[in-house]
Amino acid sequence: MATRFSLLRRVAVASLATAASASVLASGPLNTNANDPDGVERWPNGGLNIPWNPDGVPAGGADALALGPLTYTEAVEQTATAFQAWQDIPTATATYSNNGPLPFDVDETNFGPFVDNLFNNNNNSDGLSPIVYDDDGAIFLALFGQSGVLGFASTDTRDADGNPIEGVSFLNGGSILGGFPIDDFFGVQVHEFGHYSGMGHTVVNGQNIALGDTSGPTPANTYGTSPLIQTETMYPFALQGGGESTPHADDIGFYSFMYPTADFFAQSGTISGQILDPSGTIGLTGVNVIARNVADPFVDAVSAISGDRDGNGFYTINGLTPGAAYTIHTDQILQGGFSTTPIALPGPEEFYNTGESNNVDSPDPVDEATPILVTAGVPVTGIDIIMNTPGPGDPLPVGDEGNVQISLPFAFKFCGVEYNSAIINANGTVSFGAAPAALDFLIGSARFVGGPPRIAGLYADLNAAAGGTVSFLQDDNSVSINFDGVPIFPAVGSNTFSIELRANGKFDTTYSDISATTSVAGYTCGGAVATGLESSDDLSSLDQRIDTNFKATRFEQFTSFGNPLDLVGTELKYQSVRGISDPFEPNDTLGSAERVALPYDSRDRYTIIGEGDVDYFSFEAEAGQTLIAEVIAGQIDSVLGLFRLDKVKGDRIFTPIAIDDDGGAGTLSQIQVLLEEDARYVLAVSTFPDFDFVGAGNSTGRYVIAIDAIDGILLNLGDDDSFELDLGFTFPFQGGAYDTVFVNSNGNLTFGAGDTDFSESVAELLAGAPRIAALWDDLSPNAGGRVIASSEADSFSVTFEDVPEFFAATTNTFTVTLSASGDVSIEYGAIAATDGIVGVTEGGGAADPGETDLSAGGLSATGSVYELFEFGDNNDLGESTVDFTN
Repeated sequence: MATRFSLLRRVAVASLATAASASVLASGPLNTNANDPDGVERWPNGGLNIPWNPDGVPAGGADALALGPLTYTEAVEQTATAFQAWQDIPTATATYSNNGPLPFDVDETNFGPFVDNLFNNNNNSDGLSPIVYDDDGAIFLALFGQSGVLGFASTDTRDADGNPIEGVSFLNGGSILGGFPIDDFFGVQVHEFGHYSGMGHTVVNGQNIALGDTSGPTPANTYGTSPLIQTETMYPFALQGGGESTPHADDIGFYSFMYPTADFFAQSGTISGQILDPSGTIGLTGVNVIARNVADPFVDAVSAISGDRDGNGFYTINGLTPGAAYTIHTDQILQGGFSTTPIALPGPEEFYNTGESNNVDSPDPVDEATPILVTAGVPVTGIDIIMNTPGPGDPLPVGDEGNVQISLPFAFKFCGVEYNSAIINANGTVSFGAAPAALDFLIGSARFVGGPPRIAGLYADLNAAAGGTVSFLQDDNSVSINFDGVPIFPAVGSNTFSIELRANGKFDTTYSDISATTSVAGYTCGGAVATGLESSDDLSSLDQRIDTNFKATRFEQFTSFGNPLDLVGTELKYQSVRGISDPFEPNDTLGSAERVALPYDSRDRYTIIGEGDVDYFSFEAEAGQTLIAEVIAGQIDSVLGLFRLDKVKGDRIFTPIAIDDDGGAGTLSQIQVLLEEDARYVLAVSTFPDFDFVGAGNSTGRYVIAIDAIDGILLNLGDDDSFELDLGFTFPFQGGAYDTVFVNSNGNLTFGAGDTDFSESVAELLAGAPRIAALWDDLSPNAGGRVIASSEADSFSVTFEDVPEFFAATTNTFTVTLSASGDVSIEYGAIAATDGIVGVTEGGGAADPGETDLSAGGLSATGSVYELFEFGDNNDLGESTVDFTN
């Protein structure tokens, strides 16, 4: 069982679209346990003495800062108070025990063992349940980068019966230093300790407050808007001033279900039922169900996700007030991560009423509610809701991040597959077969192309919860999906456009009033067929109807700067998108291999592994070259095999050379091998576990293969790494004679010893080993590009090709060549790094001669000659050559 945990992010009420959450369960357990009678994971013995260990005491003592502005003593006291907020719930039995501090202060250098179980699911017990205080946010930066994550927590170690015995929580003090209010951060702790106790996320009032969702079934805002203070503690996002430091009715109800006092069920009410699809026969799992007390709809509101414990669309809501009357309604979850995955509602949100139907066989007004009177100790069962079938012209409750599935009056053939339904998504797209993944509001062409098959009228961060309508109209031959006046999140501008699907497979997109900037238009056959390497088109310049033949995607990415949107008042007409086929077939035997010239990649040809398929490619290569063959994109778990073609007495013999399936790590394969003979070689592509290349793989789909043969040796350098190589001759340098050289990943060569230092400085240059700094900077060849070493009888070269700096997208290319004469030449291609050191030195504590303008020429390879590039004095050596003469 995979452990689930929360990543709680900071968010202001007006900027929720920038936030996200990891996968956790709403209104239910964080994790499940098949050995538990209710199927939930909870601490044993009614939660008595749940252990926690505060972080170790800082070096400065208990009065030193430990959690942002809080001293260690204050942080521990606040932690105890946050746990006490749960312990004080009178209808629950759980208690918490401070079992003493960790043996040392946990920081960014030593936190690894404390997240090992959580991230790697190892279940190794160390007797500790750490509450880690990341004083300045350095741990969170190392884990997540610049993310806005405030904290995370979970149970993380279990006994043989699946019961928790240890937990873990990390708290980001850097977020407080960055401006997140300390009073609200206490609510973050209470939230995280809810997860620590086994609680999942809740969506009741928070979505109404932060996203403008209605308090009844959309568009009916039946009860108005909840006060900010009534944001439930377990809402997936931290709302400043939201009152999340105090458990609310929804939090209390499920917490008490997990750790009930003896009289909890006898003294409270329960409502249960099933959410059914419009046929009334299929249970729908993943629908949020909210119960609101008619007399106190925001304070006394409790929820559950259908299927979270009982499966098949069943829900149970506990902890209700005896004597109170509650309305029950379905609600589309708009944002947040959940282990019971929220689904796209197949119809509009609606209240439960005694006339439940699909609104076709008999009327079932979505805003008509039958209140349910609750009695202590007497569960109300059978409160089933049959989802209504949305009709043409009805406003669809897509909200901010939701979607609605509709039936089509004809089979729409898209990318070679016939679909009888379409999913209308809030962010301006229509998908087929599946809804987009979470975080769909992070607009970009890669997310669009790699998602499900879909058509983008205008893929943008739209928010129909804040205005406008989304609807559809249809006849026997067409369906028109209309976005009318829908703003960008949170409520900016207005966008009106439509997507029309035709029975013949063609489709059109029409644009009226558009205010969106960052957006994508076009279509994709999805990540199983498209590669993610395709480039943007200029759609408005293409011939109508737009050619889709053998094209898995055609799209245009629009941005405020560089490519502003130019579709207002236009109509784009697309041909029907056929199934994508492999033009190389048949190339499924060694003898029928497709001949290609190197370097080669298949991004513009549709290389696909089908059922029982193997693809073969043949090419010429020479002895002494390093062959690099890799699957650079794809949805398959690939296996590569390399064979050499030999002819013996007229017979063709294929000799196996190498095989790779990533050794079980990842799904995409790579072969790197130094070739020993001039020959024709054949590369086989299949999928795991087809190591015999007979078509017995277990995955199918699109892939992109890249094949190249380079003169030299490819060095697999990691970040801050070093590799020693033989020169093949004796190189005179700085008064020494060297037969080997150390190639260091940070753009320099040293003699006598390697160097992995990434923090270049003049002092380190002069104090270290004899060095040639071609571009000494914090480079990361492990993150991109490649480093190649090659040699001749009297020269040796190392090329850094398209190597980025650490955590950078831009790259750097340069070659340093050592001659047997002692000369050194550095040839630069494109250089993106603005800082760094370039030069030569004898090292060993050499005196500083001061900087030299290397571009002036006339440089000696003896002594220390260098130039330091930094802010205000950027590297100016790109596309030039610097020679140092012995």
